[in-house]
Amino acid sequence: MIWIGLPIGVLLAAAAWALAVPTVLRLIGFGLLTVVAFGIAHFGKTRFAASFAEDALAGQAWYFGWIATCALAVALIASLLSYSPKAD
Repeated sequence: MIWIGLPIGVLLAAAAWALAVPTVLRLIGFGLLTVVAFGIAHFGKTRFAASFAEDALAGQAWYFGWIATCALAVALIASLLSYSPKAD
């Protein structure tokens, strides 16, 4: 999942930086969205396992939830490490 989420996360962080989104807002936004994506992945995993692999929607929520979690975590880390010449 990280190999799919890594370039997406870098692009998200670059887009937020290019749009001059304040650093604090980027960190809070990407942090909260990472937690939400992890919750969706966990919920999908639980439903998928409980349905004995018959709930396709839960399986997709599990799969895409992990991709989103990886992408948003990379965006959060990239935003944390990004250089911003102006004071926010």
